[in-house]
Amino acid sequence: MAKTTLNLRVDPRVKKDAEKVFAKLGISMTFAVTEFLKASARDGRLPFSLELGKASPNKPVARKKAAPMPAKEEKKPPLTLKKALEYL
Repeated sequence: MAKTTLNLRVDPRVKKDAEKVFAKLGISMTFAVTEFLKASARDGRLPFSLELGKASPNKPVARKKAAPMPAKEEKKPPLTLKKALEYL
């Protein structure tokens, strides 16, 4: 699969804090961003909701509130005629 490069401007503290989280999860920044982009493209939305809140020194005006992600359905292989007959 072809790859492309993203250049992002991010607050150094946010990057450092995110790297700590990803390290605990055992994933890379690249993997985390890729999964974010995949979820956004697949679902046609951000993988979390945004809501307006009061601004404070420690909170941005738009706070992130985790939205439940839909459960992934396991894709089962189609039932073959042989398996159907064995079931009967």
